[in-house]
Amino acid sequence: MHELSLVQSIFASLREELSKEELAKLTRVDMKIGVLANVEPTLLQNAFLAYQESNPEYKQVALSTERVQIKIHCSSCKKKSAVTNYIFRCQHCGQPSNDIKEGEELLIHQIHF
Repeated sequence: MHELSLVQSIFASLREELSKEELAKLTRVDMKIGVLANVEPTLLQNAFLAYQESNPEYKQVALSTERVQIKIHCSSCKKKSAVTNYIFRCQHCGQPSNDIKEGEELLIHQIHF
């Protein structure tokens, strides 16, 4: 389960960026997870809870996830459109496109104190 290593990386990033006092006040981490990021939000949530069990200093922190759908940019009509059923075709003009603009994210979007 690579989600546990992702949670460890999340907290490593937070420890690098925040002071000990700020970490103690941390209440929630908001993540954006793209459909193509190869991360299952439910498994990430479970890994987050498991991490908290072995790191009680983070018991007060909640994890919130937002799933980011796939969006492509069409080089023909220059518009952005959503991908449905993994069919990478412009919804405006019908041309295929592999120019992915959204949906690969795996990032800490916001933190709350």
